[in-house]
Amino acid sequence: MELILIKSYNHLKLFEKEWSTILEEIHNTNPFIEFEFVYNWWRFLGEDKEIEIYAIKENNSIIAFFPFHSEKRWFGYILHFLAYGDANYMDIIAKKVIWIGR
Repeated sequence: MELILIKSYNHLKLFEKEWSTILEEIHNTNPFIEFEFVYNWWRFLGEDKEIEIYAIKENNSIIAFFPFHSEKRWFGYILHFLAYGDANYMDIIAKKVIWIGR
């Protein structure tokens, strides 16, 4: 398993196909987690925020994205889902896992 840190919207653009494929596979109905929304929000509204999107890669395939941004406070940092305060509908983007018992 590999953890990939995405720290720019240009870097995120490299994962557009994987992001969209996961959402298609899980029959997403939330427009606020679509790649286009996330990419454009980051590009136009989130550029001054500390964005951290973590991609999880397993067996050479992206299986999940965790879209966060951090906010500095006097006591430390608070980690929010991306677009918190603008669109509070963000979620984890992940493939469904089917466990098969032995």
